Amino acid sequence: MFLSLAKARTKPILRVDLPKNTTAVIGQNASMRCIVVASGTLPDFRWLKWKTIPKGYPDNIVIENGSYVRLDSIYYLTIDVGLSYGSELVIVNVTEDDFGLYTCHVGNHIGVDHRSAFLLKKVWPTVPGKIL
Repeated sequence: MFLSLAKARTKPILRVDLPKNTTAVIGQNASMRCIVVASGTLPDFRWLKWKTIPKGYPDNIVIENGSYVRLDSIYYLTIDVGLSYGSELVIVNVTEDDFGLYTCHVGNHIGVDHRSAFLLKKVWPTVPGKIL
């Protein structure tokens, strides 16, 4: 699919179902993926971690004016997904500060696309105490 559309002059288009909200336990690893379904040229991936939920979330996030941190590329890699490309973000040894909203931002010389998902803290169910 990627190769057949690669000659078309188009901005990158990401799969709408990725990344997915992910739960994690403190101290364990977590990962998120995004995958390009079409792009006129090899796309450039970036991952962002938001300090606060952006106005307009989820449909109208403004990346240029957002309150986010751009993650260092050592935390993600470009992956080959059949006839397409993707990016996988890996968060090693999750801490409380890692929970929040992440955005996969992809671009080429024609335009950009982005998709977001939450890294959520896994909450274990509690057993109610016995009533005496």
